[in-house]
Amino acid sequence: MWLLQLGAKAVRVTAIVVLALGSLHLGQQSYAANFQYFSDSRNPHIYGHTSVDVPVIANRIKSMVELHEKGMATPIQVYCPNDDYWPLPWYLRGYQVEFGGVVSEQTSPAPVILIQPPMEDALMRKLYELPPPGQRELYMHLFYNTEDGTVDVMELRPSVELVGFVSRSLFEKQMQQAAEEEAAQ
Repeated sequence: MWLLQLGAKAVRVTAIVVLALGSLHLGQQSYAANFQYFSDSRNPHIYGHTSVDVPVIANRIKSMVELHEKGMATPIQVYCPNDDYWPLPWYLRGYQVEFGGVVSEQTSPAPVILIQPPMEDALMRKLYELPPPGQRELYMHLFYNTEDGTVDVMELRPSVELVGFVSRSLFEKQMQQAAEEEAAQ
């Protein structure tokens, strides 16, 4: 009850200081949530909207799987740090998908692979350093744009890029199909 002894003015000043410090703290938290960690998976208060690229990614995978002899049973691998691959499990629910937070060196590379850029070095090791010579298949960019020869940038959410790779044999089937469709027109 020492506050009562200080008087009404001191109580008001103390209350204002406490409220100001609390507001400053909340302002810092608000700034961090809205401008620094707005799409960071470590932020428990965010809802990061799915990018418009996700259906495009799913359709590109579908077109590749349709060209593979196993069809819907074609293996697909998705590697994202901290298992940050949502909403891909929903969009790829009918396929044979191996999801992981690290690139597994124990499994064989799938014909279709999706990965976030920080994990590309580990994937390149899996594809080109671990298999003995003569047993390495070349992989091409899944999001290769045939119209202008560039690779399209795809995102799961803002600032969460996804890179896709497809085995060369499957890529060549897709290119052949595109050439046949163009010749038929």
